[in-house]
Amino acid sequence: YVYVCNAVERGCSELQLKNNVPVVFGVLTTENKEQAFDRLGGKKGHKGKDCAQTLYDMMCLKKSIL
Repeated sequence: YVYVCNAVERGCSELQLKNNVPVVFGVLTTENKEQAFDRLGGKKGHKGKDCAQTLYDMMCLKKSIL
């Protein structure tokens, strides 16, 4: 889990800095289907929608300050 998250974060940070664009990531590291479904609109909310909303908010913020 830690290795995957660190590698993804590093790649996203490099992309963001190189291209001057917002980058977000949402990696689901689940142990079973129940945990996955909990994060796709179940008990834990919809993590994909959360990531998309974060990216939209970051794009709007960037637009407002340029």
